Amino acid sequence: MKHLGLCLALIAVFAIPARADDLAARTAAAERYVASPAVVDMLDKMLSGDTVLKAMEQRVASLNQAQRTKLQQIISEEFQTVKPAVRTAMIETTASMFTLKEIDALAQFYSTPEGVSIMQKMQDFFPAAMNRVQPDMARMQQRLAARITKELK
Repeated sequence: MKHLGLCLALIAVFAIPARADDLAARTAAAERYVASPAVVDMLDKMLSGDTVLKAMEQRVASLNQAQRTKLQQIISEEFQTVKPAVRTAMIETTASMFTLKEIDALAQFYSTPEGVSIMQKMQDFFPAAMNRVQPDMARMQQRLAARITKELK
């Protein structure tokens, strides 16, 4: 009789269907992740005229305010046309690269206050980090071009 309880418990555990880690499950999880407020906000910022203007600051320095405003509008409108494709690419890439548990962990983390804060800061983090190494990268690219030209003759 004491084994009956153990057997019933084991049957109950194994009778519960495990959440399949297949492409359909990962795609559904990726859709939830990409639809999370932190990711939606990141995409909105990434595909905004403001972000592009900041990246192009040196190139647009000679534009007057009216031209800058118009350029920002043009950029925003054009980026809106590719936003669905970007969202689809993010979902498909997330589903193909990560496991279901990893996608769930991403969604869970980016739903926390810390995750939202980190996602917001990443918009400024990457450009700031790249600006710090830009002179080194420029020198490396010159050396790389010279070596390739010399060593691949």
